[in-house]
Amino acid sequence: MRRIKWLLLLSCVVAVAGSTAFGQAVSVGAFEGAITDPSGAVIAGATITATNKATSAKRVAATDSGGYYRIAGLNPGVYRIKIESKNFATQINEDVTLNVGITLTIRSKRSLARVSRSEALGQFRVGAERFGKIYSRFSLRLLSQL
Repeated sequence: MRRIKWLLLLSCVVAVAGSTAFGQAVSVGAFEGAITDPSGAVIAGATITATNKATSAKRVAATDSGGYYRIAGLNPGVYRIKIESKNFATQINEDVTLNVGITLTIRSKRSLARVSRSEALGQFRVGAERFGKIYSRFSLRLLSQL
């Protein structure tokens, strides 16, 4: 009789522990993908920010040397995905729905950032002054015609 009680108690503990572990395994989702430039070359060091629109909780990841990223352990919901990298235009994906137990793949081909004429001219002046180079009115005039 005592043996039956122990077996019954043990089976209850295993059933409760097993159902808790199973529930935790499928209650989250993830975003993953690869970031490339227009030619298909990978972009290492790009920053990906996933913001839960309901809670404003943010998770940030960076691409590895192969351009790959993964943001795991996210609660289900609607997210705003922001992808940033130096010299490339920022990409924002609004209202991306993540469901339980799903890994959404978001790949991005980044376009180069546009620079205005005044920004290019300002960067040229700062660069020239920084390195002690003298620039002539002629070269400034050429830059202003861009």
